[in-house]
Amino acid sequence: MSVAPECQRILRDITAAANDVEQVQQRLEAAAPGETIGLLKQYRAATRKLHDLQDSLANCLADSYQLEASLRGTATVTVDRLRGSSNISFPILLNKARTVITLASFPPMNFTSRTPVGDVTVTLTQTSGGSGTYANGNIVLPLGLHLSGSGAGRRVNSDINMTLTTDPPGSPVSPTTFGPVTLVGSGIFQGGALIDGKRGDLTVAGTVSVPHLRVDGAFQLTRLVAR
Repeated sequence: MSVAPECQRILRDITAAANDVEQVQQRLEAAAPGETIGLLKQYRAATRKLHDLQDSLANCLADSYQLEASLRGTATVTVDRLRGSSNISFPILLNKARTVITLASFPPMNFTSRTPVGDVTVTLTQTSGGSGTYANGNIVLPLGLHLSGSGAGRRVNSDINMTLTTDPPGSPVSPTTFGPVTLVGSGIFQGGALIDGKRGDLTVAGTVSVPHLRVDGAFQLTRLVAR
């Protein structure tokens, strides 16, 4: 993994701090009884310094790279009497300036809803949009979606445009970039005799998180993936 120039100094300091920890540990293992207390203090101080530097590098990387994260949770669709939920996992990207959010992909979501005339199973897929604005945890994300499926002797085949947003009744990402979030959007379905002209609502509730990142095979950092 390449490290941004502004972060390279911190990475060098981490390497030096890790060597200091190793040297103190070796001295501690070979220490006479009277030397142990002093060396333990040195070991704790060296370890604390190393951890602080690792945190500094994580923050530097966060400010220097596009951020690749994931939104995991539950999506709920409501159309007239049709209501269903599906587990979701959306890979998302935040640009370096943290002003643009993009769905890297939109896996098809499958819903099954029980109605008075039988079960209806539908699939929701993305047809357009998927890139929007991000500011201090608030998201505005336009989406074009297609709903297809069948059940109770009927076919569902319709399109809808909506904007998912953290505005009420949604809620922003907390704290700021990583944490719980609720996105809510609605629109009017077009096409398909079963739901043409009817309103559809989509709620996505979950958590934004970032996979672990291993830097040069030596240090385990969290929250970041650099590209």
